[in-house]
Amino acid sequence: MKIAHARFQVVSDAPLKSKCPNCLIEVNKQWEVKRTALDCSVEDGYGFLQITVGVFHCSKCSKHFRNQPVFIRPKALYTNRVANVAIASVIEDGMPISKVSRRLEREYGISPSESTIRGWISNASELLPFKKEDYSPVVNTEFSGVICIDEAYSGSIAMLVACDPINSDRVIGYCLEDKSFSSSEVKDFLLKLKAEGIDPEQVVTDESALYPKVIIEVWPKVKHQLCLFHMSQKITKAAKKCVQKLKSLIPKPPKKSHIPSKKNMKPIFKFVELNSQNISIRQMARDLGISRNTVKRWRKEPEFLKNRYGIDAKSNKSIETKFSENELRKENTCNLEGWKSWDQITEANKLLNKIKFKISSSSLSLEDWNQLIEPLENTPIVEHIQHIRNFINSWRKIWWQEEGKKNADVNQARLQWEQTRYFLFDSQIHSDLEKFRNNMTDHLFSSLSTFFDNPKFQTTNNSAERSARSFKKLQKNRYKIRSKNHLKDHLLLSEMLKNNRLSQADLKNEMDFT
Repeated sequence: MKIAHARFQVVSDAPLKSKCPNCLIEVNKQWEVKRTALDCSVEDGYGFLQITVGVFHCSKCSKHFRNQPVFIRPKALYTNRVANVAIASVIEDGMPISKVSRRLEREYGISPSESTIRGWISNASELLPFKKEDYSPVVNTEFSGVICIDEAYSGSIAMLVACDPINSDRVIGYCLEDKSFSSSEVKDFLLKLKAEGIDPEQVVTDESALYPKVIIEVWPKVKHQLCLFHMSQKITKAAKKCVQKLKSLIPKPPKKSHIPSKKNMKPIFKFVELNSQNISIRQMARDLGISRNTVKRWRKEPEFLKNRYGIDAKSNKSIETKFSENELRKENTCNLEGWKSWDQITEANKLLNKIKFKISSSSLSLEDWNQLIEPLENTPIVEHIQHIRNFINSWRKIWWQEEGKKNADVNQARLQWEQTRYFLFDSQIHSDLEKFRNNMTDHLFSSLSTFFDNPKFQTTNNSAERSARSFKKLQKNRYKIRSKNHLKDHLLLSEMLKNNRLSQADLKNEMDFT
């Protein structure tokens, strides 16, 4: 643990003349006063500053004022250097505001409150070379022509974000509202982007009903691309459901009977022998070393012994004969069509749990897939599993080549689309995939294939998804950001620093105190 050292320093900043902040007239100093402040330094820890400033009087407006040192804000207890360390901890290091105070206390010996740190972040955003509400025009000059739009909901605040996926996922606009967005609010957001000069060639969204009509109204000539990733996720979910249905149709092995050892069987056979002699329950419990309730149950429910241990209480067979009969009951036999044994069914159930999460994997080669389903050969379910996999591969061939690259031929994609539309399914097992196949219309293909028109066009709106996830991260309980204004300040500083629009030098104003 680092031990912070204290230092005391005297700083004189009392010029003979200064300009009046109201009249901008240069006036003479009347007298001097002292103020104190706290500073931090990596080498020296924290420090107490005694700052001497001048008091001036303007004869025109008849007001007194003090000159403001450049290394500290008006009426502030902490210097700009302390504020810069706190801002960098939150914005660059991603620390929760609630923990920044503890970090400053541990490393520098000072502990500003959470509200003070929030104020520093707000002040930093106000010191930017543009207004908080005027972020988009700064990036419009480098706009690529492609927009990814997505909305995110967290707590009581909803965020609508538009990103440029080609220029490092740069946020070109965002909107914060309470609870949720309506079509009119989305339209207002897009109109604002249009008024700021955003005229995209392609807009990528998910399947939300908020976007299609509004986008065409605002940008009639734009290409609206549905997110291919979200559509592929639908197939993945449908395939998992099909495998789960297939698993539910597999015969369930019977529960194994309880077959105790010879040692545990002795009191049971002794009970059978004593029970025929009309001995009392108390005496029998003592002789057998078991509770009276157990003896009562065995006497009252003779079928319990027969079902659980395979012993007939009325029989006088020897222990060896009884145990050999139980050993015979332990054998698993299965006469079901297509299955060899119950053990094979048990192993198939375990393997289906693994296949359910790998059947849609694009990284699984043909050899690995065949090796995965090899234990299911000559079983009734292997054909169903292979059919599901073939449909997924057929869907993937529409958009991607074997090397994992995007398909560049729209005609070949359309031909593969038509082949995929005519896949035959078993309605009982493959009903979810059959439902997806029935929704594969010509309009859906047009909405998913706009990326063929231009090499720079995108297939997914993952860019906006990433920005939405960062917003949700800010909204976690440990970050305690619940105000829309604080979120705007935090998001703006993060985006500007991330995209090298703002350097740390713009936020820092450090100087040597002498």
